[in-house]
Amino acid sequence: LLDYRDVEQLQGKKFIKYASELKVFSYWDDIPTLVKNNYLKPGIYVVSELVDIVAEYRVFVYRDKIVGIQFYDGNPLKLISAENLKRIQEMVLRYSNNSNRPKSYTLDIGILKDGKVSIIEIHPWCSVGLYGCSGGFLPDAYADGFKWYVKHNTPLIADNPRASAEEILMEIFTSKLDE
Repeated sequence: LLDYRDVEQLQGKKFIKYASELKVFSYWDDIPTLVKNNYLKPGIYVVSELVDIVAEYRVFVYRDKIVGIQFYDGNPLKLISAENLKRIQEMVLRYSNNSNRPKSYTLDIGILKDGKVSIIEIHPWCSVGLYGCSGGFLPDAYADGFKWYVKHNTPLIADNPRASAEEILMEIFTSKLDE
């Protein structure tokens, strides 16, 4: 997580996603070109190296139980292996130990070129594409996501003196999923 002023100093190709507002901006290419064209706006960005993702799936978790896994991008013939399904279940179990997590959420999972899986991002279940996931739990799942945003979504600006969603997410990622 970087402030836009720190993103401007980066060199080379990176993936960046604007995190100060929902569903605003993402980019994957040369950072100096982006800066030169004045596309960065003030705020916080998620930054990573470029990763070769072969296929992406959305894992739907309703109150700590996986209720669906749907393909949404890349090669639809690249299926999730039994070993990777166990890893995804472990990710959900580990995340369920975090008291700040949403009750219901989606995990975007990438199948990498080497066949392993990796978390791309986690979304509180609010304003998410369903990609065919259905069930009677949907209204409650959306309500869970909305309630989480109302409770936790503070402005994501570098000088915000209050605990912010970025700090909560950083704690979640560094203490639970990177072990």
